Amino acid sequence: MSTSVLVTGCHQPLGHSLARLAALLPDVRLWLAGTPAQHCDALCDTIRQDSPECHVHSVPPEDCLSPASMLTVSGAKLVLHAEGPFTQYTYQMAEACLAAGIPYIDAADRRTFMASFTGALHPLALKAGVPLICGASTSSLSSALLDEIAPQFNHIRDVRVTVIPGVRSLRPGSQLATLLSTVGRPMTVLRNGQKIREMSGRHLRKLSVPSVGRCSSMLCDMPDNETLPPRFPDLETLETRLALPGFLAPRAVWLLSHLRQGLQEESMPHPRGGQRPLTAAEQARLRRGQRMMPWLLKRLARGTSHAGGLIVEAHGDDSMGRPLTRVSSLIASAPEAAYLPILPVIALARQCLEDRASLLPGAYTTPGLLPLRSYMAESKLVQVLLEREAQRTQIVPATIGNETPSKRSVAQTQRTPAAV
Repeated sequence: MSTSVLVTGCHQPLGHSLARLAALLPDVRLWLAGTPAQHCDALCDTIRQDSPECHVHSVPPEDCLSPASMLTVSGAKLVLHAEGPFTQYTYQMAEACLAAGIPYIDAADRRTFMASFTGALHPLALKAGVPLICGASTSSLSSALLDEIAPQFNHIRDVRVTVIPGVRSLRPGSQLATLLSTVGRPMTVLRNGQKIREMSGRHLRKLSVPSVGRCSSMLCDMPDNETLPPRFPDLETLETRLALPGFLAPRAVWLLSHLRQGLQEESMPHPRGGQRPLTAAEQARLRRGQRMMPWLLKRLARGTSHAGGLIVEAHGDDSMGRPLTRVSSLIASAPEAAYLPILPVIALARQCLEDRASLLPGAYTTPGLLPLRSYMAESKLVQVLLEREAQRTQIVPATIGNETPSKRSVAQTQRTPAAV
C-alpha cells in the first residue's frame, strides 16, 4: 500500500530536485505543492515519464495558500518541506504537521531559521509524539563529514567549512540565492575562543578544488555556526565560507557585501578616517549597484564548472598530543551536484517510511543524526534518475542506408540533460 508524501516548494530549484528524487522512493504517492500551478503540472508530467511506478498529483492552487489545506487535500502521512527562503521565524507548515500528527522534514539552510526551531516547537512535539526535523540540507552533510574524521583527533580546535554550490541558479529558494542573501550582513564568527562580529562576504581566500578549478572563498553565515560548537566543545575557531569559481564572481560578491553594508548603515568610510553619512545621490547609486549584482553574477558564472560540494578542514591534536590536520570533502560533478543538498531529506524520508518509530519524537535539527554512509547511499537514486532522464531526452536518429542524419537530429542526439 502506497504512502502519501507531500513535497512543498516544487516551483523552486530545491523542491523541484527533491520531488524528482522522492518519486523513486518505494511505495509512495506523491503530492506536489507550489505556485504558480503550471510549474507543478509540468513537474508532474516529467515525473510520470521518469518514474512511471510513482503516482503523482499536484495540489490545487487554491489549497497551496494554507498548510492545513495542503495536508487535508493530499492526505499526507509525511511532509518534505522545501519552500524557501527559510528566513522567517514562523513555522506554519511545521505547526500544521504538529496539529495533524504528521512527521515533518525540511531542507532549511538558514542559521536564523534553524536556531529557533527546537526552542519554539520541541516541548509541543515531544508531548504529541511527532518528529519535526529541521535542517536536512548542506549542514547535515558537513557535520557528517566532520564526524568521519573526528575519531582521529583527541581534541578538535579549528574547523573550516567551505560550500561550493553546484547550481549557479539565482532563483529564490536555490542554494546560491540563499547563501548570497546573507552577504553584507553581520555574522558571528568563533575565533580563538571568542565570538567576533564580521561581515558576510568578506575575507577572500584563494583555493583550488579538483573538478572545480580555481576558486575564491569568503565568509558566509551558515547553520554550522550554530550546530557545530555544541557538538564539539573544544572548538576554538570556526569559519563557514562560500566558494565560487573564477576570478570575477567572488570579487563581485565582495563588492555586493560593501554595497549592502553601506545601505544598511547609511554611511561610508571617510578619507580622513571614520564614517560619514551617505548623500541621497550616493544611496541611489548604491541601490542601483545592488540591483545589478544578480544580473552581473549570472553572467560571470557562465562558462564555469558546475561541479559542487563541501570541504571540511579540521585542526587539532591526536591522542599523543601531536598536531593533526585532516580534510574531508564531498565533490560531485554536474548534474549530480544539484542533488547533493537534498540527500539528507531523502535519507530521513526513507527511514520514516520504513519505520516511523525510528525517528524520535520532538523538534530537532539533523546534524549528527545520521552517518555519512546513510546519506551517500541515496546517491544511487540520483544515478537512476539521471539515467532515466538521459533515455528520455536522447533522440536516436533513424538512418536509411548511408543517409546522413540531419543537423537537428545530431544536435538532439548529443544533447545531455541539464542540471535542475
